[in-house]
Amino acid sequence: MQYRENKYRWLRWTLLIMLLIVSLAIIFNEQLKNLTVQHISNSAWHASLKDPQKK
Repeated sequence: MQYRENKYRWLRWTLLIMLLIVSLAIIFNEQLKNLTVQHISNSAWHASLKDPQKK
C-alpha cells in the first residue's frame, strides 16, 4: 500500500512540475504566445462560422 502512495506522489509532482514549465514557457516566450493566441482565435472563428443559420 505504501508503494502505491509513493508512486502516485512521484507522478503527481512530476505532472505538476511539467505543467509549471510549460505554462512559464508559454507566458514568457513571445513566439509561443503569439502562436497560441492565433490558434485559439482561428478556432473560435471557425467554430462560430460552422452553422450561422442555426437558431
